[in-house]
Amino acid sequence: MVTASCSEESARSSSGTHALRPDAAPFEPADAAAPACPSPDAIASRVDPSLRRGPPLVVGGFDGFFAPVWDAEGDTGIDGAAVIIQSVLGNGNPGSQVTAPATQSTQSGRLCMAGNTVIVPLMNLTEYWGVEMSLYLASPSRGLARPDAGMPPSPGVYGRLAAPYGPWDPAAHDVIGFSFVLEGNDPELPCAGVPPTLRVESAPDGSALDRDIFCRALPLVSGTAQDVLFSELTRDCWEPGGEALLAEPLPPGFTGQLLNLQWVVPADETSAYHFDFCIGEIRPIHGDRTLPR
Repeated sequence: MVTASCSEESARSSSGTHALRPDAAPFEPADAAAPACPSPDAIASRVDPSLRRGPPLVVGGFDGFFAPVWDAEGDTGIDGAAVIIQSVLGNGNPGSQVTAPATQSTQSGRLCMAGNTVIVPLMNLTEYWGVEMSLYLASPSRGLARPDAGMPPSPGVYGRLAAPYGPWDPAAHDVIGFSFVLEGNDPELPCAGVPPTLRVESAPDGSALDRDIFCRALPLVSGTAQDVLFSELTRDCWEPGGEALLAEPLPPGFTGQLLNLQWVVPADETSAYHFDFCIGEIRPIHGDRTLPR
């Protein structure tokens, strides 16, 4: 989360209920109060030039529901789709959003989203956690019949998926992480629309998607490349000491495979802001193993 005040309640769930649920309007963005943009000098060291990166994944056009993403040049086997998933109030009304729903698009081979957070009331991080771009790594979407683009999101947090999805095996393709470049889209917004903090997450196959959260929080500068290794994604990253994603021994039910890669704009209790950005140059980072071809 943006601040250290996050707790176990920030695990995403659509089942939480609160007797006191204030209207969201008083908690809407005041962009001037958002945290300051980090210094570019502090971000440059996050890229390791010694790491071996594959070619960027291909991002297809957004069709009103999801954007196909696949590996056309490398050997990762990634063939998936990206969708926006966002918190709901959990008040029993399907599709009821904390605020105006975020929008998804694609621009020049990049995944883009725009929207805003709200100040989390009453420590209710379960229902006001934020919004994410979720790339399902094995969810083939090219050539499939599209769902109704006008259909509302499911009231369940993970109900609005791109297509039937399955597990993807990073070890089989010697992938140890991903790099990406995030760029702001709106010069009128603070930081050009780049959120003050963004969490990168991944859901292991066999995990409870709304409770088993493996993540890393990153301060970002528009146009700066970022490396994120799976070993850097830890359980409940807002708490120190969590085990790393895919660390042995695996928890019961985990298979060692992954379902998705997520970019999460987290809400917090002290500030709210608009965001408008694109994620491009999504490249797998390979280990030292030479794979047979």
